[in-house]
Amino acid sequence: MRVVTPESEASERRFVIRPNRSLSLGGNLLFIAVVALALGIIAAVFVSAGYWVVAPFAGLELLVIILAVLSLYRRGLITEIIDITARAVTVSVVGRRFERSTRLPREDSRVVLRPPPWRGHPSRLFLAARDVWVEVGSCLREDERRGLASALRSAIYGPVVVR
Repeated sequence: MRVVTPESEASERRFVIRPNRSLSLGGNLLFIAVVALALGIIAAVFVSAGYWVVAPFAGLELLVIILAVLSLYRRGLITEIIDITARAVTVSVVGRRFERSTRLPREDSRVVLRPPPWRGHPSRLFLAARDVWVEVGSCLREDERRGLASALRSAIYGPVVVR
């Protein structure tokens, strides 16, 4: 997660939330190539021994691995951008061919961190105003999600003055 505060006005804040990606597209393709090579060698050994029925299943297994890796890579491209200005809180979700933007009035906006329904499950973080609820930070770890909730509260509500 990255927090950007423009120099022009201190009341404006921007939060950019991206999932951690351990491999680039090239790294993912290299992983698929290594798995394909290993599956090809294993299938070739079994086919040469007369067990030809192994080859279609090796191909099917490779197809499932390719689909899973590419699906995870595409999910890693999704970015959430939260812009907080003096009048509005805007949540934009930007992906490779995917864009959605929700604008909430700042005076009605609230930050809701719902506890997990079951032990071991993640909590859920929402920005809400009236009857519109937008989930943010689903790709974050639990400690990062709580930190984001705290940072959003201070950015939306302002500093809390204790008397």
